[in-house]
Amino acid sequence: MHVEKAKKVSLGMSVSKVEKILGKPDGVQKKDGKTILSYVNRHTSTYSPDKTDFYYVFENNSLEAYGTGEIRKHNTGTLFIYDLTPGY
Repeated sequence: MHVEKAKKVSLGMSVSKVEKILGKPDGVQKKDGKTILSYVNRHTSTYSPDKTDFYYVFENNSLEAYGTGEIRKHNTGTLFIYDLTPGY
Protein backbone atom coordinates (compact mmCIF):
# COMPACT_ATOMS: atom_id res chain seq x y z
CA MET A 1 0.00 0.00 0.00
CA HIS A 2 1.30 3.43 -0.91
CA VAL A 3 0.24 5.06 2.35
CA GLU A 4 2.38 2.68 4.42
CA LYS A 5 5.46 3.39 2.30
CA ALA A 6 4.72 7.14 2.34
CA LYS A 7 5.16 7.17 6.13
CA LYS A 8 8.88 6.50 5.53
CA VAL A 9 9.31 9.67 3.44
CA SER A 10 10.56 12.87 5.07
CA LEU A 11 11.47 16.40 4.04
CA GLY A 12 14.97 16.86 2.68
CA MET A 13 15.12 13.48 0.94
CA SER A 14 16.41 13.31 -2.63
CA VAL A 15 14.32 12.26 -5.65
CA SER A 16 16.20 8.96 -5.88
CA LYS A 17 15.66 8.19 -2.17
CA VAL A 18 11.90 8.85 -2.43
CA GLU A 19 11.67 6.72 -5.59
CA LYS A 20 13.57 3.94 -3.83
CA ILE A 21 10.94 3.95 -1.06
CA LEU A 22 7.81 4.51 -3.19
CA GLY A 23 8.79 3.00 -6.52
CA LYS A 24 8.56 4.58 -9.95
CA PRO A 25 6.08 7.50 -10.03
CA ASP A 26 3.14 7.62 -12.41
CA GLY A 27 4.18 11.09 -13.53
CA VAL A 28 7.06 13.57 -13.32
CA GLN A 29 6.69 17.30 -13.97
CA LYS A 30 9.41 19.93 -14.03
CA LYS A 31 8.32 23.53 -13.55
CA ASP A 32 10.02 26.69 -12.27
CA GLY A 33 13.05 24.77 -11.02
CA LYS A 34 10.92 22.24 -9.14
CA THR A 35 10.36 18.55 -9.80
CA ILE A 36 6.98 17.05 -8.91
CA LEU A 37 6.47 13.30 -8.63
CA SER A 38 2.89 12.05 -8.77
CA TYR A 39 1.52 8.69 -7.66
CA VAL A 40 -2.01 8.40 -9.00
CA ASN A 41 -5.09 6.57 -7.66
CA ARG A 42 -3.46 5.10 -4.56
CA HIS A 43 -5.22 3.88 -1.41
CA THR A 44 -5.58 6.46 1.37
CA SER A 45 -5.00 3.87 4.09
CA THR A 46 -4.39 0.20 4.57
CA TYR A 47 -8.00 -0.42 5.60
CA SER A 48 -9.88 1.92 3.27
CA PRO A 49 -10.99 1.39 -0.32
CA ASP A 50 -10.82 5.19 -0.86
CA LYS A 51 -8.14 6.41 -3.26
CA THR A 52 -6.28 9.66 -3.89
CA ASP A 53 -3.26 11.06 -5.71
CA PHE A 54 -0.03 11.71 -3.80
CA TYR A 55 2.38 14.51 -4.83
CA TYR A 56 6.01 15.10 -3.86
CA VAL A 57 7.62 18.48 -4.64
CA PHE A 58 11.42 18.83 -4.86
CA GLU A 59 13.65 21.87 -5.22
CA ASN A 60 17.38 21.38 -5.82
CA ASN A 61 16.84 17.60 -5.45
CA SER A 62 15.50 18.06 -1.90
CA LEU A 63 11.92 17.18 -0.90
CA GLU A 64 10.28 20.42 0.23
CA ALA A 65 6.58 19.46 0.34
CA TYR A 66 4.26 16.50 -0.13
CA GLY A 67 0.61 15.67 0.24
CA THR A 68 -2.53 14.31 -1.35
CA GLY A 69 -4.98 15.49 -3.95
CA GLU A 70 -8.74 14.94 -4.04
CA ILE A 71 -9.90 11.80 -2.26
CA ARG A 72 -12.15 9.57 -4.34
CA LYS A 73 -14.59 7.60 -2.22
CA HIS A 74 -15.20 3.97 -3.03
CA ASN A 75 -18.97 3.73 -3.48
CA THR A 76 -20.10 0.45 -1.99
CA GLY A 77 -23.36 1.65 -0.48
CA THR A 78 -24.21 1.75 3.19
CA LEU A 79 -23.71 -1.15 5.55
CA PHE A 80 -26.09 -1.50 8.47
CA ILE A 81 -25.25 -3.86 11.30
CA TYR A 82 -28.06 -4.89 13.61
CA ASP A 83 -27.56 -6.73 16.88
CA LEU A 84 -29.72 -9.84 16.60
CA THR A 85 -28.66 -11.19 19.95
CA PRO A 86 -31.75 -12.37 21.89
CA GLY A 87 -32.73 -9.99 24.68
CA TYR A 88 -31.59 -6.73 22.97
